Amino acid sequence: MRISKITAAVAFALAALTAFPLAVEAAGLKANIYMTQHKIPNGLSEGGLLGFVRSHNAKILRESSEEKLEERKFMAEMVVQFSSPPNDAEFHVKFFDIHDGARKYVEDMPVYIMDKKQKVYLQRVKLP
Repeated sequence: MRISKITAAVAFALAALTAFPLAVEAAGLKANIYMTQHKIPNGLSEGGLLGFVRSHNAKILRESSEEKLEERKFMAEMVVQFSSPPNDAEFHVKFFDIHDGARKYVEDMPVYIMDKKQKVYLQRVKLP
């Protein structure tokens, strides 16, 4: 099943969240994943969006600043750039906490695809 391969690839890539764009591959489909906490300017072309997130890629996500610890969240914008259109109805992004060494599952986020010919996707991310 193609969705499972995409899910595994994106989940593996997001586990590390390094300063460099993450590149993953599944069934011949490659993806670069960028995360930023900067405000993305309106009206950017696809190339402009990719240039912005490449230059503002987050190495570490910062928590929000709520007073109570339980209310804090990690918020970011995620851009996924596939090498070719995924040609599917959705892909899943799985998030893991790797702070203490071992991977700890945090959340699964389905991303639904409106245009199956599109290769670049922008998604807001909000993690507990």
